[in-house]
Amino acid sequence: MSSTPYSPLDGISHPYYPPDATVPFYTANTTPLLTILLSFAGLISLFVLICLTFSRYANPKLQQSDLAVIAWF
Repeated sequence: MSSTPYSPLDGISHPYYPPDATVPFYTANTTPLLTILLSFAGLISLFVLICLTFSRYANPKLQQSDLAVIAWF
């Protein structure tokens, strides 16, 4: 019989260092990487579109090159 009580965290591995450290409540990611990347790209695109729309509203004389600079930064 084991002298240590059972813990639900026993046997759960994690990608952090040191490998034998206990990380309470760690759960592995179950979301596919493609879903994460597409969500991030969508949010960034929406943010850039809002910035460009506001820039065009604030200064209607902006040229395409100016908008490209705004989108880049």
